[in-house]
Amino acid sequence: MLKLPSKHPPKISRLIYFIPISLLIIVAAFYLFKITSQKKQISDKKQFIGLVSSNLITSSQSLDEVVKSLDIVDSNYARATTTESNMLQADLSVVIGDNQKILSQIESIKNNLDFQKELINKAKTPEGYEDLKIDSINYYNQAELLLSNFIDDFKFENDILKVISINNSQNSVVKNDIWQKQDKEKIITYYKDLKNQAVSSLKELSKIKVSQKYQNYYNLQNSYFEFISATADEIINALQKDETLPPAQDEPSQIEKAYQIAFKAGDNIANIAKQITTERAKLLPLKINRPDFVNLASIQKPLESKIKILNQQLYKESQKKFPINF
Repeated sequence: MLKLPSKHPPKISRLIYFIPISLLIIVAAFYLFKITSQKKQISDKKQFIGLVSSNLITSSQSLDEVVKSLDIVDSNYARATTTESNMLQADLSVVIGDNQKILSQIESIKNNLDFQKELINKAKTPEGYEDLKIDSINYYNQAELLLSNFIDDFKFENDILKVISINNSQNSVVKNDIWQKQDKEKIITYYKDLKNQAVSSLKELSKIKVSQKYQNYYNLQNSYFEFISATADEIINALQKDETLPPAQDEPSQIEKAYQIAFKAGDNIANIAKQITTERAKLLPLKINRPDFVNLASIQKPLESKIKILNQQLYKESQKKFPINF
């Protein structure tokens, strides 16, 4: 008797079972891949935003340290220069030392910020975080500009202050005790020494490279020493002038005339010193309201807000289940 062929040949039967099983495996693999991929994306985002956030906190703290140091430097400068109207009498060694310390501090912080910026620049940027990266780099660029300006300011000021303090022997144009003794030769010797100090300072000032930014401040410093030199010359000439006849009874003596020159010059020198202090306050504003700080703050606050918003979005995203979307 002939056997009828089977309705479902063995190969076809196996295919019927194999196809759905294969589809299930493919679907499961796809789902697993999607879950892994989404988790990886969230992990990358967390890593990137963590890097930006932690670096921003560190750089902000470093800049806060700079602000505190600036307050110390500013108060020491004010204390040194307001105690004496004559800057040759001011003890500038503390100011110079403070300037050098903060200069080293700022240079170190700037190097750290450069390193942080490079880390962010080289970090893989997750999709949708491009603006955060751009804003972060912009923040570091502005911070570096601020610190570079400070470095230039402190280097220039220290060059100036070192010149002022070269011959800091507590000399001044009006030195009452030397006039009271009325010893002409001692007075002449004193003012020759004062002139030599001023000339030496002018020579050192001429070696300093001056940009347009500091020109007025520099010119005032020059005027200060030029006036001291000219006044000392005038006093010396008045005292060395030959007097063929003794002065009349109501006419001031040679020493009295020279003292009047010194006394009048004292007011003018004090006025120039005041102008120097005023110009320095404009040129080297060591306060947080200087334009560089304001510009940096205008970038930092929106950046902090953006980080906060992205962190909130990231948290919600990490709490979601992973639906299969085909």
